[in-house]
Amino acid sequence: VSGSNIYIAGTEDGKATYWKNGAAVRLSNISSYTSSIFVSGSDVYVAGHETVGGYDKATYWKNGKAVLLSNISSNTSSIFVSGSDVYVAGHETVEGYGKVTYWKNGKTVRLE
Repeated sequence: VSGSNIYIAGTEDGKATYWKNGAAVRLSNISSYTSSIFVSGSDVYVAGHETVGGYDKATYWKNGKAVLLSNISSNTSSIFVSGSDVYVAGHETVEGYGKVTYWKNGKTVRLE
């Protein structure tokens, strides 16, 4: 909830979508999923992934524009914005193992 607006992130017809006051906003035209939404002022940030070449790839959308976070198998779980910094939590698959990862302004940080 932001002001009098209600935002919900989800998936419709296998495509990343969010709803603002019940009206759907499609974020992707390919197989995709959302995991979290954050509203900062008039900006809407949605974390999720798009499936490219058979692999999920961590992505977030700011006002509907996709930002690819990883080129390897990865996913997101949460997004948070503080000032001008965008934080996305998730994981990447490295050498067959899931590695807890977060991205700050698109820069990868793996927690070992």
